[in-house]
Amino acid sequence: MKLQPLLIGSALIAVVMLVSNPSKERYSYYASEEFSGMGQEFLCTLDIPAAGFKQLCGVALPVGKTVLRPVIEALVGQLTTPQNFFLFSLYTTDLGTKKYTTIAAFGNFYMFK
Repeated sequence: MKLQPLLIGSALIAVVMLVSNPSKERYSYYASEEFSGMGQEFLCTLDIPAAGFKQLCGVALPVGKTVLRPVIEALVGQLTTPQNFFLFSLYTTDLGTKKYTTIAAFGNFYMFK
C-alpha cells in the first residue's frame, strides 16, 4: 500500500523534470551571461596603470557586456555539446583552455567551474 504513493510521487517528479528540462537555446543565453560576467570580473581586477581605468571599468564594461552578449551567445552555441537525458541535460562548453560542464534540470542551470 505504501508503494503506490511513492510511485505516483516519483512519476509526478519525472513529468515535471521532463517538461522543465531547459533547451540548448536557453543554455546559450544563460552561459553568455555567465561568461560575460566572468570576463568583466577578470578585467576589472587587472592592475592597469592607465589613468582612470578602474573608473572606466565599472562603467564601460557593463555596456560592452550588453553589446557583446549576443555574439558570446552565438559562440557558446557553437562550442557547446549537449547531452539530453530527458529528465535533465548536461552541456559541455569547450573554450579551448577550459571546459565548463553545466547540468540543467527543473528549468535551472548549475555550472561547475
